[in-house]
Amino acid sequence: MTKTVVQEHHIIYGNEEHKQTEVKTKIFKGEHWILTHLNRRRKISKGFIKSLKIWMALNEESAIDLDKEVR
Repeated sequence: MTKTVVQEHHIIYGNEEHKQTEVKTKIFKGEHWILTHLNRRRKISKGFIKSLKIWMALNEESAIDLDKEVR
């Protein structure tokens, strides 16, 4: 049986100089891996963005809110 791993992900890192507030959320380990790799991308196609938007629309309703879920 595989254990579900939840990690905290920085959406925005805090920066006092630019008055940026730190924003974090809880996500599954595999999602963290995906976001890390997406953040390293420099060239992104419109087709990729379109595909992500469709994927989000199809999956948003069934997504689990880990920030509210008690473990």
